[in-house]
Amino acid sequence: MPAFLTRGIAWLPISNFVLFLLTLTVAYSISQAQDLVMTPLPFISDTGTFPPASCWFTFLLNAACYSVVCTGVIRYFQTRDYLEQDAKAIRCLNFFGLVLVIVGSLGLSMVASFQETSVFKIHALSAMVAFSCSSSYALIQVYITRCILEDGFSRFNNFLIYWIRLFLFVLNFTALITMVIFYQYAGILVPHDPRLTSFRPLPYHDERYYYITTSSEWTVAISFSTFLLTFAYEFSKVNLSMDIQYEGYMPIQWNS
Repeated sequence: MPAFLTRGIAWLPISNFVLFLLTLTVAYSISQAQDLVMTPLPFISDTGTFPPASCWFTFLLNAACYSVVCTGVIRYFQTRDYLEQDAKAIRCLNFFGLVLVIVGSLGLSMVASFQETSVFKIHALSAMVAFSCSSSYALIQVYITRCILEDGFSRFNNFLIYWIRLFLFVLNFTALITMVIFYQYAGILVPHDPRLTSFRPLPYHDERYYYITTSSEWTVAISFSTFLLTFAYEFSKVNLSMDIQYEGYMPIQWNS
């Protein structure tokens, strides 16, 4: 294991990755084991639509959202110091990235909380906000990584990290566009609860487009969680501390 993974707060991006994988794995395993989905590769949301899979899906995905917000905030303050000498537009772009990660995390939390069988419009809109914000945030971070390299902070970053992030962004963005294009051709249907009805039609009209869409969605999710994992390199150089000052209890005055 690389030594930098045990330094600083490298554990924070690692926790993002682990929480995302746990969310996907646990929800998928439960939904398949209890026959809550009808295809071997459903939409991620379909794996967390019906209990008990939905309980774990909501719990773990919300935990991942909180972790992502913490990562985004620390990443913003970390890169802000390195961009002091750069143009104002780049510094504003760094702040915009912070806004994107917060909005995207909020959207992802709403995806977990509003199941598609209950409030489909909010669920679908939140999913698109989360996916578009994540892809935009990845693009901004690739550009900021390049700016830091050009400023000569080789110890802070290196070209290997840059190329890995660029690859993950291209993969993420390509999968997102593919998902959006083929979604309309697949004829997606909202899944039925197997406990309430014995009639369970297939969740699509076109199988080929359906699997292209679902595989693209899984690719978007996994590529972005892996993108956040690359922050472990920079976060290994960050240490957090907290100063607590205690001045004792205030005396209570009793008036007779």
